[in-house]
Parts: sequence; C-alpha cells; structure tokens
Amino acid sequence: MRADDEPRYPGGWTVAGVISQAPVEIGQLCLINAEPLSPPHEPQMFGGEFESGTATTAGLDKPDDVSINAALGNPSAKFNWINIRTYSGRIDLEQEHDRWNKGKASGDQTSAMQSRRLTGEGAPKPSDRYALEREETPNEIRARLAEAPELDPNSYHFAVLRSPENQRWVTAMDIAIGQAKCLDDPEMREVLVAIANWRIDKTIFGIIERLPGWAKISAEAQTLVKASHAYYQRGIFPPSGLVSLTPPSLVTAPLEKGGEK
Repeated sequence: MRADDEPRYPGGWTVAGVISQAPVEIGQLCLINAEPLSPPHEPQMFGGEFESGTATTAGLDKPDDVSINAALGNPSAKFNWINIRTYSGRIDLEQEHDRWNKGKASGDQTSAMQSRRLTGEGAPKPSDRYALEREETPNEIRARLAEAPELDPNSYHFAVLRSPENQRWVTAMDIAIGQAKCLDDPEMREVLVAIANWRIDKTIFGIIERLPGWAKISAEAQTLVKASHAYYQRGIFPPSGLVSLTPPSLVTAPLEKGGEK
C-alpha cells in the first residue's frame, strides 16, 4: 500500500509527473504476484543511474546498447535529420534514397529521406528552394548518444534489475532446471519439475513423495525439498546449515566452453 504522504513516483507531485505516471491512489491495494522474501530485503531503487535519484527526485538514465538497438528497430522512433543539399524543381526521393545508400554498409545507410520547403508560399513554383534531408544512420546515432547521451527519468523497474545487490538477494533465489542428462529420465524429469515450484503445500508435497523419481534424488536434496515445504506451509525458514544466510558472491568469470572454471 502507498503511504499517506508517499508520492506516486520518485518525481513527486509535479503536474507533469501526475499526468505522465500511472497513479496509485492512497489506500489502494496492489496485487504483487510473489511470495515475501525471508529474510526480508530492502531493494535498491536507484541502481545504475547516470545521475542518481532520491526518494523524491527521479534519477536520470542514459540509453544503453540494448535500448539503443531497440530504438533502431522501432519504426516509430524519431531521430535527427541531416541536410544533404538544397535544390529547386522536382526530385524523386526514392531514387535519391537508393543512390545515397548504394555501396554503403548497413550501419552507414539511412532509412528515410525527406524534402523540406525553404522559400516560397502558397502553391509550389519552379523557383522555390527545398532542402533534401536524410535521417541519421545507425552508426551516427550510436556515436551521438555515446558522446552526448539523451537522459530520461529513471523508473523503479529498470533500477531494480540493474542493482547488483537486488540480483544477489532476489534474482539469485530463482532456480531454473537446465537441459541436463538427468532430464532424459522421465521419472527424474517428473520429480525435478515438481520440486522446481517451491510453493509446496501439504497436498503437493504428498504427491511429490509418491512420485517414482523421489527415491532417485539424494537424501540431501530430499531434506531441502522438505525444508521448502515447511517454509511455504508454516513459514519456518530452513536452518543456516541447509540454506546459507550469506548472499552469494557476484560472478567473476563465465564458464569456458567445453570446460569448467
């Protein structure tokens, strides 16, 4: 729930903020599709910003490689126009576009051209002057944003994802089953899929214990599943000997292909 004096977003109660952000009314309940963390973790809401924000001021983000590539692939995105030359009379924009791009690498090609009237009023006349302009190329856009990034107000969503501490305490608790050889065994695959959902209540735990693959997993793994069931059913956190309360260290080096590290 939002507190009585808490603004709807980090930018506070400005007019622009109120009309540009999705509101959450005072006392309104929001459904969070997740279980509470135990032990609790206060998320870092301003991680990785170009200019750090506060609880009352939105920080500023610069576009990263992912957001730049997403913008380049968005047909609705707007970029700068660069003047090529001025002219009088009529030209074929499609021919000009093809002629300018011919022989250039894809990153140095423009996606659009336009003609902008410079002189004259009313109906077009042969003496009117026009500017032939092209849109920035992908390489020009990347270079411009690298030197003078366009800063946008940060959102809680991206700040949560970028913070290393959030990744260590929250994301690291999510477990995924890789494409291991054990998945070739139907009985083992069945029990692994069953215990992957840690929301194990009394009914589900009873089903898991009766699965043929239950006897195939180690006693240590069975103990961990039982502890997960106890945590979900009765709120009893597993002992430190089973689940460490110390967050894992950050990744220092990726696995080498075909080997271990």
